[in-house]
This record gives sequence, C-alpha cells and structure tokens, in this order.
Amino acid sequence: MDYLGALFLCSGVTIFAFAIIDSAHAKWDSPVIIALFILGSLLLLAAVYVEGWVASDPLLPPSLFKVKYMTPLCIALFFTYGSLGIFLLYATWYMQSIMGASPLQVVAWFTPMALGGIIISTIGGIVLHLLSSTLLMYIAGIAWILAPLLFAIAPEGANYWAYVFPAMCCATVGIDLTFNVANIFMTSSLPKAQQGVAGALIMLLLHFGIAVCLGFADIVNIETTPS
Repeated sequence: MDYLGALFLCSGVTIFAFAIIDSAHAKWDSPVIIALFILGSLLLLAAVYVEGWVASDPLLPPSLFKVKYMTPLCIALFFTYGSLGIFLLYATWYMQSIMGASPLQVVAWFTPMALGGIIISTIGGIVLHLLSSTLLMYIAGIAWILAPLLFAIAPEGANYWAYVFPAMCCATVGIDLTFNVANIFMTSSLPKAQQGVAGALIMLLLHFGIAVCLGFADIVNIETTPS
C-alpha cells in the first residue's frame, strides 16, 4: 500500500480544492486562503515526487501517463467534467430564478439528459468502435460549447423547446460521449493490471474537476454580479 502517496494525494486535492472554492467568499487577500492554496499546491507537488520517484508500488504509476495522448486526455477530462458541474448548477439556477420554473418542472426539463444517457450508453457498444474516437471527442467538445451557450444567449422569456431542450441534448451528448470514449481509450491502451487504476483516475478527474471549476465559476459569479 502506498500510504505516503495516499496521504499527499488526498490531503493535497482536498486542501487545494477547498482554497479555490472558499476564495470566492473569503477573497484572495485572506491569509488563510493564500496559506491553504500554497499548502495544497505543495502537497500535490510532493505527491508527484512520491509517485514518480519514491513509492515502489504507487497509486498512480508514472507508466500510466506514458501512454500516447494520456496526459492531454486527462487535462481535457478535467475541464470537461468541470464544465458539467458548472452547467448542472447554473442551468438549475437559471431555470428556477430567471425562467420561473418550479422544482418539478426543472426535473422534467432535465429529462432529455437522463434519456440521452440511457440511449447513448445502450447503443454506444454497438457503434462506438465503428467511429473514430477523435471525431467523437470533437463532437463532444462542440456539444459542450453549445450547451451553456444556448443558456447564455437565451432572451428573457425564452422558450423551452428553442433553448433549454437543445441545451440538454447537447449536454448529454457531450458528457456521455466523453465518458465512454475515455473509458474505451484507457481500457484498450493499458494492461489489465492497470485498468482499475485508470477507472479510479477517471473518477478522480470527474470530482476534482467539478469541485475546482465550480470554485472558479463562483469567483466569476460573485465578482460580476452587482451587490
């Protein structure tokens, strides 16, 4: 067991994410936020050193990132999953506060995401191997641009079918294609012994990306919203 790596990774990720999230309210001139941000960054750097040069059986073996395109894929997944978190939170807020939807109506408006996820997951195994993974990632990237953009350009009193429905469809295409392609790429590029680690890495990127990107989104929200 890589106890040292686990200690540095868990504490570093937690403290770094907390510093980003809390900075929206405590501000960057707060000594506590600055200290936590520096501490979290140092712990993550220490984790990189431990995993790469100290641990005999690291939690995140360096060989994982020697696979071609693995590092840029991980960076892309971090921001893609972060976009998902921002979309889910602020789309919900927009539909309730701006469009005046009730909680049950918001649930109904999110239905295309649930149905789209079921459909893509069901037929994915049949068609994904017939299409280029690069092409699928381009489609997912475009979908992730369109999903929040439709909310951004929606006028006051926007129609659900003209803006919210296509945004939900784009969101489910973006997240489900990304998740499926990433899993297929990692499981087909790594030996069996590392496929469990790859799955854990995807989940780490999912939750860490959402936490950090939501923190930055909250900073933008507070700095741009009139008090």
